[in-house]
Amino acid sequence: MLCLLAADRVVRGVAAIQRPVEAMYGESIIYDQAARLVRGEPLYQRLDQSPFTVAAYTPLYYAVVAGLQMLGLPGFSPGRVASFVAGLCAAVLVWQLTWRRTADRRAGLLAALLFVGLGFPGDYPWFAFYKEDMLGVALSLGAIAVLDGGCDRRRAVCAGALAGLAFLTKQTSVAASVAGFGWLLFRNRGNALTFGATVLVVAGGPCLALALASNAFLDNAVRANLNPSRADVLLGNLSILERYQGPALLIAALPLVSGLRAWRSWLSDPLVVFWLLSLLLLPVGLAKVGSNWNYWIEAAAATAVLATGAVWQLVLQAGANGFGRVATWAGLLALLATPTWLPQPAEDLRTVLNHMVEPDQRQSAEFAQVLERVHAEPRGVLAEPLDIVTLAGREILFEPYIFSILNRQGQWDASPAVRQICTGQIGLLILDHPLQDPPWEYHSYPHWPTPVLDALRATMHLDKMQARLFLYIPTATSPSPPPPACRGFT
Repeated sequence: MLCLLAADRVVRGVAAIQRPVEAMYGESIIYDQAARLVRGEPLYQRLDQSPFTVAAYTPLYYAVVAGLQMLGLPGFSPGRVASFVAGLCAAVLVWQLTWRRTADRRAGLLAALLFVGLGFPGDYPWFAFYKEDMLGVALSLGAIAVLDGGCDRRRAVCAGALAGLAFLTKQTSVAASVAGFGWLLFRNRGNALTFGATVLVVAGGPCLALALASNAFLDNAVRANLNPSRADVLLGNLSILERYQGPALLIAALPLVSGLRAWRSWLSDPLVVFWLLSLLLLPVGLAKVGSNWNYWIEAAAATAVLATGAVWQLVLQAGANGFGRVATWAGLLALLATPTWLPQPAEDLRTVLNHMVEPDQRQSAEFAQVLERVHAEPRGVLAEPLDIVTLAGREILFEPYIFSILNRQGQWDASPAVRQICTGQIGLLILDHPLQDPPWEYHSYPHWPTPVLDALRATMHLDKMQARLFLYIPTATSPSPPPPACRGFT
């Protein structure tokens, strides 16, 4: 069962690498911001002036994919290849950590399959997205794997560097740094300080330099990420976590619950400390408005190792008590039943493969014509989905959802964006739905900021439909008096 689930994820990942358009919201934004580095522009820019996009993460992943963009890899493949390779490295590290604990390569294979098969929910191939998550996970696991082999000074430096790079990939990737320092502190205080100093130099040095150079770094990577948290968002994300990771989490905890291992011996394992910290940090990410399930990937990797170790201890080795054996067998049966109660994927695998092998030629030709028009438009272009702008070789001028949240929270003034629209600086608007349709929402926040959407509706009219997209252009004559959405801006 795990082989089939893991194979499904890998096939979807390969299909995502070859997919010419955006596979998930956010890929285009990271692509566009990495391209700033290729053009020699600052990665972090002011949020009160165009372009209105948030560089939400610390800089390492942007730098990596910018380097791959410079090699000439087409479309979204640079970031997806980087994430796919990082995902494979993470799976290998899961295998290695499990093998060390069980001295059985079969256990390592089971853990890797458990991680790949059930660590990524739905039809989302997280390890092949143009997203930063997998690089951060691989670096965090690398830090723990280094400490797992010993706690000497050389390993402390190497692990600290990897943990610092994980933070430099995504600022929420702090579990490896905290776990590594805490675990070393009770074994060798000097090496713990060495580890901590290395983390600060590798992660803190670049971040401090960016913060001192411009306020834009803190505005993007810190302030713009302070989305409100809500209990209903947390509960919704936890329900998906339970379906994918519930049985594995229970099995991972059974050596302690069954009395086979005491707290002291359990916490002597750096991976356990990392796992517990990852679980403790989960609610912070899963409760944020706009959050997704990628926050649990680190925890899923550690869970796969510990759950497999529990199976080897409680089922395959002599001496385990009856409760442990029975509970583990029950957990394995629940694991086997996992596919029956997982959410149905939004996109069937057969459809994914058909689009990859036999794309709709007419649709592709029409889409290419739309991209040509976007590329040739002398004025600014707004679009949803954003890949229409990115694939046409243009800069994204507006990222709607995060600015909708910031506008609702009173942290961003929409006036500059509305002024762009009302004064005719935007020459083309492309949407995958009619402009007059009710705005769709995610976590009760509209996808577009209300003042921006009102201005677009007041100044744009439909020019044509092409490639299942709605193309809007400014109305030829400005009404007098100006519409309410544009008063004070024309």
